[in-house]
Amino acid sequence: MAYTGSRHTFDSQYVLIKSNADKIIIASDNVFTYYNLEHLKSAPTHATFNTEGYVNAMIRMKTLVSDIKFIIPGHDNILFSRFPKISENIIRIK
Repeated sequence: MAYTGSRHTFDSQYVLIKSNADKIIIASDNVFTYYNLEHLKSAPTHATFNTEGYVNAMIRMKTLVSDIKFIIPGHDNILFSRFPKISENIIRIK
């Protein structure tokens, strides 16, 4: 299911994927990093048209998953240490 996000770009979207028991959100630029998500901090004003909407989109995303680790940010290499590594630059999100 696709959702309209925070207007990082016009009608920026994020996607909810149901995988077995897990629900995973590919947030793309609607969440830059896990830090933004964990602290509900917007991207800077030069990176989004609507900082309040950016935070509201993250709050909504948190209600759609059982664990925020399943919200995949668009720009965070921590991702590669949070999930099992399959090979170089490839992880299994589970």
